[in-house]
Amino acid sequence: MRKQLLAAVLLCALIALGGCSSKNKNSIAPLSLNNDQQSIVRLLNPFDDIYTYTYTMREDYAAMTVWLERYDQGKLAEKMAEVEFLRADTDPKEGQIALITRYTPALQWVVSVADKTNASSNRSAILPDPEHYPLAVPVPAELKFALDEDVTILYILYSKDDTPPTFEVLKGGTDLLTQYPDAYLLKCRFSAPVQGEK
Repeated sequence: MRKQLLAAVLLCALIALGGCSSKNKNSIAPLSLNNDQQSIVRLLNPFDDIYTYTYTMREDYAAMTVWLERYDQGKLAEKMAEVEFLRADTDPKEGQIALITRYTPALQWVVSVADKTNASSNRSAILPDPEHYPLAVPVPAELKFALDEDVTILYILYSKDDTPPTFEVLKGGTDLLTQYPDAYLLKCRFSAPVQGEK
């Protein structure tokens, strides 16, 4: 009897784990640049901050959207620099996302998306707050997600404090953003195909 109970518990655990892994097959992670790549980036953009990510999709998707959200005292103020990437049947399921911040003297946000066959970008500009400086909190490691899920991969918080919270703490919700006069969230979403389409 004890062996049968143990086997039943083990089976339930395996089914539960199998369900979790099938739901979140897709991943996004920080993209590490080697020394040569970093030198080229700095040569082309010496005064810019660049945040790069790589994604891998295990499921079919219809489109990918990447955008920046600006929060003012914790309230969503606007959606900026949105890029929509429609997927063709021949498109690969791996690619890169980058956010570049430029001071010209207005603060420019450039969102770029690329895979082996296509690339697209968009930009927005806003006057920076001279009394605060940015604290970047990127996703620290690979993050799993499901289709049609809004995934936050970077927080940029404007503050007089130089100690940002961790990514895990910020993931708890937008309530913490009320502590910052300005906060920017880089997000992405991979949309599921319409039923009947592949």
